[in-house]
Amino acid sequence: MKTVIISLLLLFFPLSSGDAPECYKCHERNSQTCQQELETCQEGEHCVTILEDFIYDGNCYASILKDCIRDIPCNTTIYGREDHVYFKYFIECCDNTGCNNEFHESPEDDEPNEFLCPSCFVPDSEEECEANHLTRCIGNEDKCLSFAGTVLEPDDEVATYSFSGCITGFACEKPIHQFIGLFVLEEKVYECRDPLTLPNQNMKYKK
Repeated sequence: MKTVIISLLLLFFPLSSGDAPECYKCHERNSQTCQQELETCQEGEHCVTILEDFIYDGNCYASILKDCIRDIPCNTTIYGREDHVYFKYFIECCDNTGCNNEFHESPEDDEPNEFLCPSCFVPDSEEECEANHLTRCIGNEDKCLSFAGTVLEPDDEVATYSFSGCITGFACEKPIHQFIGLFVLEEKVYECRDPLTLPNQNMKYKK
C-alpha cells in the first residue's frame, strides 16, 4: 500500500534537481506516529512530513507520512469542509539530513474569512447534491468543491457520499485525489467553483 501512495504522490509532484539529504521515512494510517527509518534520498528531493486529519460522521482520524519527495508545495495546509466532513492536509519540508525527525503538530487556522460556499451532504449517493445552505469558509479556503464518490476511510471502512463545501484552492489547481489515510476508490464528481463573498451571500448560486 505504501508503494502505491508514494507513486501517486510522485505523480502529482513531478521531478526536479537539487541536493540529496538523508530523510526519515515511515507511513501509518489512522495514527499520529509511525516507526521511522533514516534513508538516503535521490537528488532534488526534500525531507517531507505530511499530516492528515479527517473527520466524518463524528469520527476523527489522523494519518502520517514521512518520505523524500520532489517539488511538493512545502509548508502548505489544505483545508476542506462541510458540516459533516472535514479534512486538513499539512505538508512540511526541510532539506538537512534527518531534519524531519520530529513529529510536529499541524497548524490550525480556523479564523473565518470573507468567502461562503453553497453546501450540502447526502450519504449513500454518487450524484452531485443540491446545495441547501451556505458554509462560511475559514483560513485559506478560497474555493467551493463539489464531490461525489466512494472512499476508503483511514479505519478501512468504505463510505459513499456526496457533499459540497469550502476547500483550499490549491486542491483545485492540482487535485490530490489520494491522500495518505483517506483513499478515493471511485470518483463521480470533483469540481471546483468560485465562492460567494459576504456582501453577496443572498445571490443565487450558479453552477
